[in-house]
Amino acid sequence: MIKLTQLNFFTSEDAPPWLPPPAREARGHAFWAQIIALIEIPISVVLSIVSFYYYFKFSAPGYLIVNPNAAAYAASYLWLSVYFIAVIFVSILEITFIKAHVSSLIDTGKFVPAEERAIIWGIVSILFGLIPGIFLIASAFRLRAMNSEMPQSAMQSVRPQSETQPVQKQDAAQPGHAARKEQQPKPQQYSVPAATTTPRHHADMVKCKKCGASYPAFMHACPNCNEPKS
Repeated sequence: MIKLTQLNFFTSEDAPPWLPPPAREARGHAFWAQIIALIEIPISVVLSIVSFYYYFKFSAPGYLIVNPNAAAYAASYLWLSVYFIAVIFVSILEITFIKAHVSSLIDTGKFVPAEERAIIWGIVSILFGLIPGIFLIASAFRLRAMNSEMPQSAMQSVRPQSETQPVQKQDAAQPGHAARKEQQPKPQQYSVPAATTTPRHHADMVKCKKCGASYPAFMHACPNCNEPKS
């Protein structure tokens, strides 16, 4: 049987070992917010169907004649059905995005962005679903308390070394890599000799006595008037 935590969009049960205890608690709150949002989806579907049923019931012409308040009841049930549909939509968004917007940021040590997004999702969830929003607000408060208690240097020290060390240190882990770079011969630079040009000899020109046009001396007649060269 596939566990929910094995799905890509659910927060996994295994937290990184370097996470501080407050961050683990905040991560657990985000996980339970997803679980409760998943439970709220079928409940909201049933309640929206019931609300639609009573809306059509009280909006029938017979109820409007017998009970003058039937129109108000019908409008109330219509708004309830619309609200439960909104709860379904928000719950689906919570299940899909809480891991990417909260849990994954906590796992990578980005506690401040995780706190900000947990507050945003918590406010939306309180308006549409209530209980998941309470867990997300609790997660944000736990992250805020940890951020205020721990200085920035201490927060960076608990992050994995792959995030705090620059990428250039990878060359230091390979001592022969830099030596090979120095031993590589430099490409030789070749000088290209200047191109030698031979002077061009211009052909002798002859002027036509008839039309006055100039043409090369090797031609036997003027190309302009066909006067033979004298």
